[in-house]
Amino acid sequence: MNYFAKNYTEARQKFCECAESVGAKHTYFKHPLKGKTGEDLYCDIATIGEKNSNLTIFTTSGIHGVEGYIGSTVQSRWLQKDIIKKAVKTTFHLYICMLLTLGDFHNSF
Repeated sequence: MNYFAKNYTEARQKFCECAESVGAKHTYFKHPLKGKTGEDLYCDIATIGEKNSNLTIFTTSGIHGVEGYIGSTVQSRWLQKDIIKKAVKTTFHLYICMLLTLGDFHNSF
């Protein structure tokens, strides 16, 4: 699988597919504005693991806008690593993908 996305829509799709493939709970928030060509924009959240754990791994991407593509790639790759299958037994994982969705989509900060 090629994890690097060419655009916002592809980055979101890859993240959502990776989260789903490991059984993560997926929720999202729809941005009130649209993308350049009318696309819907979202901030996605994936959680997996033991909620009552003493350990939490919390990651974000797109917090400054344009770096969301690479951040989304890192999150997607981490979800696909074999270690995640072992870690979810003792650790709660929270991934927030494309926090500043409008900045990601417009390639700006």
